[in-house]
Amino acid sequence: MARLQALTSCQNGFDLAEKDLQFRGPGEVYGIKQSGYLDLKIASLSDLAIIKEAQIAAQNTINQLTNFPLLAKKIDQFGQRIHLE
Repeated sequence: MARLQALTSCQNGFDLAEKDLQFRGPGEVYGIKQSGYLDLKIASLSDLAIIKEAQIAAQNTINQLTNFPLLAKKIDQFGQRIHLE
């Protein structure tokens, strides 16, 4: 009943995905298990403070790539092979 209630009360796919994550658990980050709970904390899409902190940390990492030209080249090559749609 809780899942049906979530389906009828959520206004968008993000809210429904958050509810589904609460019901099923995130599963394995590396592996094949698609549900269940782990010791790893998964941030909520609505937790803007954590998202902003991660964004700043990622930008700081990118800024440091000038000190590691071979790593920067490998990341660039990887970025040309993947699509993030």
